[in-house]
Amino acid sequence: MKRLFCFGLGFTGLTLAKQLKASGWSVAGTRRTKDKAAILRSAGIDGFVFTGKEMAPDVKKALANASHVLSTIAPDSSSAGNSASGQIADPVLRYYKGDILNRAQNLAWVGYLSSTNVYGDHDGQWVDETTTPRPGSEHARQRLDIEHAWQDMVQTDGVPVHILRPAGIYGPYRSALTSLKNGTAKRVIRPGQWISRIHVRDLAAVVIASAENQNPGSVYNVADDEPSPRETTIEFAAMLLNREPPPAIPFEQWQTPPTAKRDFTTNKRIRNDRIKKDLGIVLTYPSYRDGLKALFDAGEY
Repeated sequence: MKRLFCFGLGFTGLTLAKQLKASGWSVAGTRRTKDKAAILRSAGIDGFVFTGKEMAPDVKKALANASHVLSTIAPDSSSAGNSASGQIADPVLRYYKGDILNRAQNLAWVGYLSSTNVYGDHDGQWVDETTTPRPGSEHARQRLDIEHAWQDMVQTDGVPVHILRPAGIYGPYRSALTSLKNGTAKRVIRPGQWISRIHVRDLAAVVIASAENQNPGSVYNVADDEPSPRETTIEFAAMLLNREPPPAIPFEQWQTPPTAKRDFTTNKRIRNDRIKKDLGIVLTYPSYRDGLKALFDAGEY
């Protein structure tokens, strides 16, 4: 039986787990609290607690049974990843790198879920996996450092690592439809800025395709076919809900913490040719319109 162990079984991980279990896989993974790990177990998934602050012995044991390993955990910028600490900002590598190395010859596939934010700003131009990353924030630099740390294990230890770089992830109960319904949507306008996105179910399909078509050391952009200005999703979602979109807010007048503006500081369009050519991916939701319409029709907002 194929056995996936996923560090960080959250929004993306749970979607992936459902698809894998339907195909006969065994799935185990971590959440940060006991209550959330219990939710995994109630769904038929072996759930473990990993706070990212210390090694968990039961995780170590479960990892030893895995044939496939995925990490979706974001950089731990509060405690590592800066020049002063000298530590990698990835809690998985910090505590379990040795266990992964010891299992290298028994693992069929290892994946690290990174982000397209490693590319930085490209003035709205198209970027692909051959584009040199130039991260423009500390968070993005940490992502790239972690990618390199995982990839180093391919050459030095034969770990079958694959890097996946998703664009902005949306899906059931986490989309422009949801923010409009909750009254939290903002229609911020910054002319000339492009945003790429990916439906979480298409992202899960790409992860599975990579696991079934191993190519250690490979990097895959995971995005749909149609980058667009940020406000278009809000406007289309409002049309589906038959309501007026929120008032337009010029970016320069947007009153929000600097961290919320981070995504507005980069401008690029993500090419997805490699997942189609190398993994045979046919996107279920090739544009935000397809994805939002499906969520609306299913009432998943």
